[in-house]
Amino acid sequence: ERWPADPAAWSCLGSVQNNLDLPSDAMQSWKTALGLDANWFDALAGYASSLVQTGKAQESLAWFDRALARMPAGSGVDEYPNLYFQHAWALNRTGRFALAMPILEALAKSIPGNASIQFQLGLSYVNQGTAFGDRALKAFEAAEALKYELPQQVKAWMQEWRNRPSATAGAPVS
Repeated sequence: ERWPADPAAWSCLGSVQNNLDLPSDAMQSWKTALGLDANWFDALAGYASSLVQTGKAQESLAWFDRALARMPAGSGVDEYPNLYFQHAWALNRTGRFALAMPILEALAKSIPGNASIQFQLGLSYVNQGTAFGDRALKAFEAAEALKYELPQQVKAWMQEWRNRPSATAGAPVS
């Protein structure tokens, strides 16, 4: 704490603590950074991501909105893929599948070999109804090919979708 009034130092400390799997400490460091500068992007992004990772997806959404509004100009999915993924994950966990879908599609295009992105994209699609069933199946198959351990409920849905007698079969999963 050589620089107690520097939000960058506190934000960096939060990132290190988060990488060491110390989420409570990381969140406190990011809150300290935000107390020094309420618009410090890295602290907003870190705090939002920590909230969703600790099961507070609903609460994280407002923090993601604040972080995304303060992103450096010209930045997006390619520069901050983890921030966008965590935001989409929070949207999926709170039932906002239609909002998560374009974020996950952009991520899948930017990082095609990421199994977690493919899985979350599949969840977004499948929960949009049967019109997105083929896209959901493709995303789930991509996740599985990338060694993602699909939940049994998803595997059952995939089998049902593959064996459907018509395009109207299939039920949403979460």
